[in-house]
Formats: sequence, C-alpha cells, structure tokens
Amino acid sequence: MRGGIPSQVAGNRYTATYTVQSGDDGDDLRVRAALESSGATTFVTFPNPIRIDTVAPTITTAEHDARQPLGIDKVLSVVVQSEPGLTGEFDLVRQDGSVARSRIALEESEDGRYAGAFTVTPSDLLADGRVRVAMTDAAGNRATKEITLPVTFDTVPPRVDSVTHDATTTLIDGESFAVTLTGEVGARGSFSIVQTDGTAFRADAPLFDDGANNDGDPNDGVYGGRYTVRAGDFVQNAQVVGRLTDDAGNATNASARNALSIDAAAPVIDSATHSATKPLRRDDTLVVRATGFIGATATFSLNRADGSAFRANLPLKDDGAGSDETANDGNYVGDYRVASGDDLQNGSVVVTLKKSNGKSVSRAVATPITLDTVAPDAVSGVAAGSCPSSGSRPARRTSRRTASSSRRVRWFPRKGYRLSVCCSPTSLSLASSFRRGRGRFSSLSRRSMSRGMCRRCGWGAAAPCRRRSRRLIT
Repeated sequence: MRGGIPSQVAGNRYTATYTVQSGDDGDDLRVRAALESSGATTFVTFPNPIRIDTVAPTITTAEHDARQPLGIDKVLSVVVQSEPGLTGEFDLVRQDGSVARSRIALEESEDGRYAGAFTVTPSDLLADGRVRVAMTDAAGNRATKEITLPVTFDTVPPRVDSVTHDATTTLIDGESFAVTLTGEVGARGSFSIVQTDGTAFRADAPLFDDGANNDGDPNDGVYGGRYTVRAGDFVQNAQVVGRLTDDAGNATNASARNALSIDAAAPVIDSATHSATKPLRRDDTLVVRATGFIGATATFSLNRADGSAFRANLPLKDDGAGSDETANDGNYVGDYRVASGDDLQNGSVVVTLKKSNGKSVSRAVATPITLDTVAPDAVSGVAAGSCPSSGSRPARRTSRRTASSSRRVRWFPRKGYRLSVCCSPTSLSLASSFRRGRGRFSSLSRRSMSRGMCRRCGWGAAAPCRRRSRRLIT
C-alpha cells in the first residue's frame, strides 16, 4: 500500500515511521522491511497484521419524535441507523449554533440501530433547535448528522387568573353548575371535582373558549363549562379545580374558593333488627334498631305476610334520647307497644331511611314477627258423645288460642274423659260417626285411660262398645 519508507539506523537497530494519511484504509495489512548489505537485499515480513481505517462511519438515518413543543418531564427520543459496533451520542443545538445539551448517549439496541432519550427539565428552554448526532468507530473516525426537524422545549406553564363556580347549595339529581376560568389564551381548559382526601370525584371535564359556553367571546382567555349531577353522585365539601394545559404539556391548576356539595345518592342501611323472639301479647313492646346513613329520616312499618301494611310510618330516632345512646351517629331506635286487637301472623318489620334529596331505601328484618291479642272465635258444629254403655252426659268445653293460626278446643266429658279437637276459625263440619279415624276429634288424653278405652271407637267405656253410630250433639 505504501513503499520506500526511509529508516534510521542506530547501531544495529533500524527504526521507521509512517503517518496515516486521509484515504488510507485496509484490513489484514503486513509490514515488510528491506535490508541492504554488501549489495544484497534481504526482505523481512512482520507476522502481526495491522488495520488502517481513515474512513468515517456511515449514518444511514437519524430521526427524533418531537412533533410538537415538549414541556417539563416530556421525553425526546432519538433513533439512529448506522454501522454496528460504534459509539453514539447526540447534542441539542440552539439556532445560533451554541450547544444547549451535549453528549447524550446513544445505545446500540441491535446491530446498527442506536437509541437515546432526553427528559426535559424546568431549566431547559429551546426554540426551534436542532438535534445533532455523532457516531465514532474504533479507529476514532467520527461522523455527524443534523436532524432537520426542529425541536422546541417549552417549560413555562400557562397563566390562570381565576376559577369560579355558581353552586350555592347542595345539588341533587338533574341539577347542574357552571364553571368559569380566566387565563392565558390558546390553552386547553378543563376542570375536576376533587374530594377532601385529594382523590378526583370527576376529572378533566372540558372548559371551552369558543364563545358558545357562557365564556364571552371566542379566544378571549375566558373558559366556560358545566356539570350536570347524575343519579348516585355524592360528594361533600369538594373543591372545583380548573386547569390550563399548553401545547407542550405544561399545566397550571387553580381552585375555586367556595366548596361544592352534591347529594344524588340513596341512603344506605347497614343493618336492621328487632327484639321479638316469640309472639307478642298486649302491652308487650317491640324494639326496632337500624344503622345506616347519618342524618336521614328513619321509619319502620309492620307488614302482613302478603306485604300489605299492618302499621306504617312508625318513627325511628337518632336523637340520643331513650334507648338511642348517641345523637346523630347513624344508629336509629324505635319501638311499638302491642295494643288490644293487634293480630299479625308471620309478619315482617321493614325499616326505611329517607334523605333530604328525596332518595330512600328500605330493608326488611329477616326474622318474622307475630302479634297475638285476639281471643279465639266461637266454635260451632262440634259434637261430643260417648259409647252407649258409658253412661256419661254430653261434654262441656273450654278453649284457648295458640301461637299457630288454629284454635285449640278442649272437651271435658262429665265422667273425666278428656278429648281434644283442633278446628279452624270457621264452623266445623263433622262426620256423624265417632269411629276411629273419622270426624275431627283427636285421640283421648292419657287421663281417660284410667277407665279403659274401647279399641274400636276410641271412646273410654266401662262396657264393650255396641259399634253403632251416635247422633251428634251440638
């Protein structure tokens, strides 16, 4: 590649140097020396190959993704396609050629593909700058390329002058409120409803500067928007926070001074119980308790098994009086004193909470309830008799009401025989025979067995039964 390079002699040591020139390029080169002595030339080839590279690497493509101004914490990404095995970096250059940020690393992600990123900080400010990439090979040859697409960093947030809303009372389902924000022209406006714990109840509702949303003239820096309350919305003492965002993503927030409350949700009943563990009689007291939403109007009703109301709108109190230990804690207590004439079989206790917004919720206590203060009805169509040989007279009767829907009637024959019969409140229709398994009489009580029992008709008798039907005595 190059020959005739002179050497210097120091004793028996020969030294030669060569300065690589532009355009030199070669792989697996060998150094060969020529020694002349007494008219003879001897050639010596050094065994170790050398490589000479004076050619800069080729940058095939270079691009970045900043299609619009970048704000604080936004990321500029740069991608370069070149030769594999290089060292890459990029600079951010101002319009006047000065460097704003330098030597930002490019890492090779795959053969010949390099990527790097820069995150914008508050101190960065660049208007129509350029990205200049540089690739360096192992020999130190360096290639640069400037991306033509300009880069702008905008780290100044837009100005917000004021935020207001027109809600003066607690809003309910279907009502709405308007929000007005004044600030920098040309930004994107929005507002959020933020709860007292800092979480957003509603976020990024739009604000407009188009002259059609109660915002004055178009593009005058006055932004308007509105929110309509939906069923189920509930928030207390929330803040209305307005926001302006510029094209670079910089944002400014400001809050309205007056708080906002919305109540379009139904109340919640956490639990409901009553004190009845058995049928209640006259002058017994039923105590009903409920826990749930604080501040509601609470009532309970006693309903029949078919769902109709037996007693309705009985009050539950949360005033700290009587059995209610603490006022306004969401624990409601009420009672009902059973009155003469109350008759409720397998009924239910239903608790209702109603809020000031008109929303209400009801919950039935799982345990049924029975009120029983009514004496049994008169029984008709019942007969008593005896075997012809018993000699007893017609029986007398007593009756009492039980917890079930039937009446228990007891018959006491004169001779000590004790018979029982269950009947419905309506008149009975009895068969004319007292043989076993017929009619409505139950079996004889144990006490009747002292005189013996007829095995054929079930009546106690001192003598054998004649097995003939008896006429009913009513």
